Amino acid sequence: VENIQALLSNQADLAYVQADAVWNFLQRDPNVQNLRVLAVLYPEAVHVITTSAPVILKVPGKMYGTNDVSKALNTMEDLKGLSVAAWGGSAVTADIISKHILGSLRVVEAQDRDEAFAKLASGEVQAIVAVGGYPVSWMELLDSKYKLLPFPKALRDKVGTTYPEAKLTYTKMQAAGVESGETTSMLVAQNFGPTKGRVLTAAFDCLDQKLEVLRE
Repeated sequence: VENIQALLSNQADLAYVQADAVWNFLQRDPNVQNLRVLAVLYPEAVHVITTSAPVILKVPGKMYGTNDVSKALNTMEDLKGLSVAAWGGSAVTADIISKHILGSLRVVEAQDRDEAFAKLASGEVQAIVAVGGYPVSWMELLDSKYKLLPFPKALRDKVGTTYPEAKLTYTKMQAAGVESGETTSMLVAQNFGPTKGRVLTAAFDCLDQKLEVLRE
C-alpha cells in the first residue's frame, strides 16, 4: 500500500506492488487506473495456515481456559468471525479477505513470521495469512501439526479475477493439491509523458534483460 501511495503522490517513479493491493486501492482511489505495469515478475500464492487440531475459542466473559469452545477449521469460510495474523504485504491480502470476501474477519498485523506463529500458538488468532512465491521455503519445513485451509473458487469469485486458481502441495504438512488463489508481483510506474516515458522504456529494456534474475 505504501508503494502505491508513493507513486500516486509523485514520491516514486517505480515501485514493486502486489496485483491484489492495486485492486484494493482502486476500490477507493480511481487514480490508480493511471498507473502502468512495467513488468510482471512472478505469481505469489495465498497460504491460509492453521493448526491441524481444532482451535480453542475464548468464551466472552470467562477466563481463557474456562469453558472454552473448540472449533475445527476446514475451509477459509470457517474463519468468519475469527482472527488471523499477517505481516508485510500479506496483511493487504488478509484485509481484502476480511472486507470483500468473508465480511467478518479480524486482521492482526504481526511484525514478522515468528510473531504471527506466536499469536497462533497463544490463541490470539486462529490462522495465518501468508503470501509468497510458491513453494515458500519456510512452508516446506512445517509438519502435520499445521494445515492449509482451501480458498475455493466460490470465495475467490467475490473479487472477480483478482485471485486466479493455485494448487498448493507441501509434503511435510501432508497438504496435496490444496485449492487456493494467487496474486502477482509487478513493477509498476506512473503514466508519464513522452520525455520520462522514454526513460522508463529504457529502464524496461534493461529490466527485460535481467527479468529472470529478479524472478529468482
